[in-house]
Amino acid sequence: MADIFDIYFRELIDACVEFDEADGEKNNYKRTPRRKRVIEAAENLIRVRRAQGTSEATDA
Repeated sequence: MADIFDIYFRELIDACVEFDEADGEKNNYKRTPRRKRVIEAAENLIRVRRAQGTSEATDA
């Protein structure tokens, strides 16, 4: 099974290389369903990292 961070980072990378060419503006990100999933993945990554930091602090 893939590491949870690997999954999140892949989603973020996939979204970062995607942009909307219809407007003629590079990197003009919109709230498409895929980008919403990426935002959720980033938020989850932040929560996991904070939880790890909290558990490491209590272990010390």
